[in-house]
Amino acid sequence: MANLVWIRAAAVAGALIVSPAAIAGDAEVSYLHSLAGDYTGAGRVSGPEGGDVSCRVVLKPSGNRLNFSGRCTAPGNARGQSFSGAIRYSDDRRRFESSSGARIVPGQKSGSTLTFVTQMDTIEGAVSSTMAVAPGSMKMQFRVVDKDGATHQGSIPFRKT
Repeated sequence: MANLVWIRAAAVAGALIVSPAAIAGDAEVSYLHSLAGDYTGAGRVSGPEGGDVSCRVVLKPSGNRLNFSGRCTAPGNARGQSFSGAIRYSDDRRRFESSSGARIVPGQKSGSTLTFVTQMDTIEGAVSSTMAVAPGSMKMQFRVVDKDGATHQGSIPFRKT
């Protein structure tokens, strides 16, 4: 059960990259398209029933957005956790945005890195996550404090393959 909690947390980090319609200029679209590619990563999760986790994320250009799909797995959880969505730039808000369902998460671009930070309460517990992506690399970090008070946290660095 605990493995599923932190696998879901990693998926939440990835799943928070979807957005409603937006119009972007050439520079923003070019930047988003520079992030496209297949990324693979592996890391270790600490906490009760912690262990190794591996993930794959594919970022694919589609018009003025960047679609993505990903999957994270861990020993003892062969099914893993999948996520998908899109990253866009909002001209109205002058920012990159991501969302999962109806929740919009703003992104912060610094240099060539785009970072999304979120905190939320879920059925598993309190989740905080950060996802940073740059051309050639990506990193997901997350922390879950489950309903029993146990902490699960991890960091997954990715490389473009």
